[in-house]
Amino acid sequence: TSTLKIIKKAKKKNIKTIYFLNTSSQSYQKVVREEYDKLGLSKLYVDPPKKYALRLNESIKLADYTGVLSSLQKQTYIDEGFDESKMFLSLLGVDTSVFFPKKIKKDKFIVIYVGNDFVRKGAKYLIDAFNSLKLDNSELWIVGINPRNLAERIVKIEKNNIFIDSVSEFKLPGLYNQASIFCLPTFEEGLPFVLPQAMACGLPIISTQYAKDCVTDGQEGFIIEAGNTSLISEKIKFFYDNPNKIVEMGAKARTKVENEFTFDSVAKRIINFCNTKS
Repeated sequence: TSTLKIIKKAKKKNIKTIYFLNTSSQSYQKVVREEYDKLGLSKLYVDPPKKYALRLNESIKLADYTGVLSSLQKQTYIDEGFDESKMFLSLLGVDTSVFFPKKIKKDKFIVIYVGNDFVRKGAKYLIDAFNSLKLDNSELWIVGINPRNLAERIVKIEKNNIFIDSVSEFKLPGLYNQASIFCLPTFEEGLPFVLPQAMACGLPIISTQYAKDCVTDGQEGFIIEAGNTSLISEKIKFFYDNPNKIVEMGAKARTKVENEFTFDSVAKRIINFCNTKS
């Protein structure tokens, strides 16, 4: 409501506005409902309020321009009929002075996941994939608000599946730097903040098509299909068997962030867009 009011006031004063989107379009978010239904968790799914959807759509239409976080997110709104010419890709920034690689001796192979919505983020398929490999001296860290009792309803939890409560942003670098790789097999996003953060800490990435603007498949990590357990396990095993690739792809991930995902880079991208429209 407040955003819509601000846009309306700005228009009255002839001030240009940019509305930044966090999620994919309302119609595309049905993939999340379908996943809850598939897992027998329909009663736990909560539809976004209709008023919210209406105000969001009105804000997009009233704003002069719309900033999107990923190419896929952008496409979901184009598919709904929104004006592509008003949209631009802004991506996300990360503080590279806070998120950076540290020289830590890693005695275990650790896969880290960071997210707060167990179903929407596809954590079930990550756990299934990781556990199917039965890797020696390995752990899977599930970080965030992910109730273990909910997880146990839909997936078998092993001893080396470690659930870690949500932590402050400033404690995340410490967790990233203990890990070997980062995996977020999400079904629906704009672009998760945690992805460039993990890359900034030198972690190679396994994620879905939302990560395509950050990760070139086979360079900084791998792009996989959401819900594809066998493909997730294949990529985890690749890194387990090729520790040199963890170092190589992790270094590329850090470089990618330094070149394209610092706060300065994001600010310049927005300023350049505004200059082209002035």
